[in-house]
Amino acid sequence: MAMVAFYQLVDKSHALDETRSLVLGEGHVLPPDGYAFMEFYCDDPRCDCRRVIFQVWRRSTGSKVWATITYGWEPAAYYATWSKSPSLAYTDEMSGAQLDPICPQSELSVGILGMAKELLLSDPSYVDRLKRHYREACPRRGRVARESTSWKARQRMRRRRKG
Repeated sequence: MAMVAFYQLVDKSHALDETRSLVLGEGHVLPPDGYAFMEFYCDDPRCDCRRVIFQVWRRSTGSKVWATITYGWEPAAYYATWSKSPSLAYTDEMSGAQLDPICPQSELSVGILGMAKELLLSDPSYVDRLKRHYREACPRRGRVARESTSWKARQRMRRRRKG
């Protein structure tokens, strides 16, 4: 599974128009600057990880990565089923936002993660945009039935069948 920049998977102008960036002035924990959240998605059509990786770039430093954040929008129970892992620690890391433990981070990473959680990932319309980008990044991913029924709805249907 390769994580590929959204702008390499779809029309570049569309991807750049859709890239979220925040401009901070004086008086924040982070230095004043523009912060771009560059999205990376898995390009494997057999994978249904429902995750995005952000590389956060500052306007003043170009493509230097200041933070790498992983974000999974499904609950931990989804990732336990998807990964077939009994490890709660692993599935908790898959759900929500955290700094990517594999990638190098900067002295600003913790502050950038806090900003992402507070200003971006708390916005349901932005999370919906990420889900749309996920589908656009690999249009063959999943099947119509899987896409038309949410994971939570499928879980409820399974419980009803059992009980």
